[in-house]
Amino acid sequence: MDAGYTVLKVTKDDGAYIYASGAYDDATGATGAGGHLYPRAFASGWTDVRFVNIVGAGLSMPVDNPEITYPTTLYKSTGTVIQGVSGPTGDIRGEGTGYVGIGSAPYTLPRNTTYSGAIYAIYEGTHNYTGKVGIGISSPSSYYEGGFTTKDH
Repeated sequence: MDAGYTVLKVTKDDGAYIYASGAYDDATGATGAGGHLYPRAFASGWTDVRFVNIVGAGLSMPVDNPEITYPTTLYKSTGTVIQGVSGPTGDIRGEGTGYVGIGSAPYTLPRNTTYSGAIYAIYEGTHNYTGKVGIGISSPSSYYEGGFTTKDH
């Protein structure tokens, strides 16, 4: 599968189940030597990374820190898991397990609404950073993002 944000299915209550081919490798590779995030990763002592699928109705998805830069009522998130039997395959799959407003309780996405979505990496260390995962390691050519419309029934 080509690198990108692929919507596998949309359910009436859970939003989109998504697949991002190569996103894990791009996100972690960007923090290594020669990666576009290496200076920040080194200075901030990043030791771990986790991923979320963040969506916004009719919104452009920001590159950095949507939960800090924008009102939390605009963006909704669901956790994602790394796929693989004995280890990561380089891909990320987002489970459509419902959404939450960042910092709030579970939320059901309104039906028949078009959403933009993107995979974000949350790098953790001395200074955490949340950013949209780019396609590519040394310089992102684009991002793991796409759109979907929730079911109307």
